[in-house]
Amino acid sequence: MDTVYTTFTVQEWEEEGSKAGTVYPHRQPTVPHPLHATLCCGKESLLVIGGWDRKEAAPLAQVLEWDRASFQWRRLPDLPVPLSEAQSAVTAGGCVLVFGGSTQHGLSDKLWLLQRKKYNESDVLEWTFLPAYGTYQECPQATPTPRIGHSLTTGKAVHPVTGETEEVLYLFGGFDGQRHRREVWRLWVTATLATQEAVWEEVVPAQGMAPSPRRGMAVVFDPSQYALYVFGGVDCSCNEVYTFYMKENQNRWVCAPTQGVLPAPQRGVAACLKENSLLLFLEGTCGLHLIKLQLADMRVGVVKIPSSHLSFLSCRANSSATACSESGETFFFGGTTPDSVLDSLLRVGFDKTETANSKKK
Repeated sequence: MDTVYTTFTVQEWEEEGSKAGTVYPHRQPTVPHPLHATLCCGKESLLVIGGWDRKEAAPLAQVLEWDRASFQWRRLPDLPVPLSEAQSAVTAGGCVLVFGGSTQHGLSDKLWLLQRKKYNESDVLEWTFLPAYGTYQECPQATPTPRIGHSLTTGKAVHPVTGETEEVLYLFGGFDGQRHRREVWRLWVTATLATQEAVWEEVVPAQGMAPSPRRGMAVVFDPSQYALYVFGGVDCSCNEVYTFYMKENQNRWVCAPTQGVLPAPQRGVAACLKENSLLLFLEGTCGLHLIKLQLADMRVGVVKIPSSHLSFLSCRANSSATACSESGETFFFGGTTPDSVLDSLLRVGFDKTETANSKKK
């Protein structure tokens, strides 16, 4: 069975101040510790977006940025609408995109864009709502329904008109307030940024059986296969690995049999693609698991988490925390213990992979 060695780095919370970057004087100086926030990974920074303020029993509009070079926090412009449980925010085209989530008035189907705009020769970060493409021509196209618990991930696709490979976002699953979802949506990033309208299209399966409807699953895009991998989730017996192949418009779902023993059905907390393997953090009634799935032969290895890290990590790999992955690293923010709400950032880096057999030699 494979063993993956991990390194753990924790960045404790720092209140904003002169050393933490820009301070907005009209903001509250003390930042609430959020539950159910959204963590967005970028190459240079991480964003903690929205969340739930348990003292006020209301969603939050705050946006916090953690700089990966300076290890400092700073406050960014608030969301136009307080939001929690969006669970889906990504960096694309040099901007940040947030879809869905829970507001004070119900579930959201809005797509928000955070980008730099020029005002009087100064660059200002600003949030913009992107309506459905065609709204300004009074013929809006279809968009995903309001939801929480969905997955939004960056990917690639070949444009049907130009034939060029473009950056896109893929949305899968979620809960719309009445039932769980399982459709796949694609957002064309270049056209969306150019028109300031959300250019969505539903990617309709042509072959295979789609996964059961679910929320809280782990979803990863594989650029070498133009495929989405889906694992885990809530409200289903989600113990299989589903692959959605989209190369040359196959749009084919495959439920590939795995080799090895998988744990009981789990919620997919986080996932990353590294060295042709999926590394999956899973949470369920049996506790926390770290799974390594080799994509070449679908062989499963249950990674042993050191006991010194297990309780520490388990506090963050739960439904009140948030996670994201970037370049083979996984980050967790928040979480809970029986006594408190956690407010630190945890990095899990998979710096070395070695099989158990090779370790014994």
